Amino acid sequence: MKVGWLSVFGLATAITLTFIFIIVIQQQLPQQGFLQYPINMTLVSIDEDVGQEVSATLWGQRQLDLIVLAFVLFATATCCRVMLRVEERENA
Repeated sequence: MKVGWLSVFGLATAITLTFIFIIVIQQQLPQQGFLQYPINMTLVSIDEDVGQEVSATLWGQRQLDLIVLAFVLFATATCCRVMLRVEERENA
């Protein structure tokens, strides 16, 4: 039985990644300031009119949303075209 190098490489990579995953899981991850108080750096005012402030923040990022949406639609159309294209057969 012939063993391919790709299978050996895949097995070695899987074992290495498993060991790295186990080592990372065993280490205690530090809290990186997620629970620090007082919270004084917020994007919106949390006193009054929370809905209007959140809406203004989201509409302020609308350009980025449109660029990402255009890319997703282009990628979707390209993938659909590739899947549905008709391939010509070679007459031998």
